[in-house]
Amino acid sequence: KHLSVIGVLGGIAGNLDQILLFHYVGAAELAIYNFATAILDQTGGPFKTFTSMIIVQYAKHTDKNIENSIWNKALWLLALSIVVIAIYIPLAPFLYRVLFPGFISAVPYSQIYALSLVSQVFVPFGAYLAAKRKIKEQYISSIVSYSMQILFMAGGVILWGLWGLIWARVITRILGVSVNYVLYKTLK
Repeated sequence: KHLSVIGVLGGIAGNLDQILLFHYVGAAELAIYNFATAILDQTGGPFKTFTSMIIVQYAKHTDKNIENSIWNKALWLLALSIVVIAIYIPLAPFLYRVLFPGFISAVPYSQIYALSLVSQVFVPFGAYLAAKRKIKEQYISSIVSYSMQILFMAGGVILWGLWGLIWARVITRILGVSVNYVLYKTLK
């Protein structure tokens, strides 16, 4: 039930970008934004599956065993995300010509948005908090992350429009999950 409450906060922060962009920039940019983020948001399934697998694995192990392997997992995720980014950025123009020919203008936004995949490096630390039922730390992480997301998105859209929102999403995805690392380190 705690994770459900946290999920509600995420839902609010996750949909605020749509409202802000429509209100301050317009419907055309909102459509470009949705197409710019669509491929990467929809293909995040394998990373989510990996997170679930880590949570199950961590629930079975002692803190000492987790501590010995957590950096290994983080480095593998970093390498994987760098490979995916390196493949996606040059491939994006082709994908958009084939899948979304009416939204070729979304390509540069999507290429920048791909940089947010680097945030996957912090997944093992968040998985640790979930597996070991560190409820207080999960609340702190969520509140800090979602507050940052709301603040950066609002500021980004108001000051720089669509580019501001894209960069805000990249920055908050990386900073938001890095909070899990900080909380993990405070527990050790």
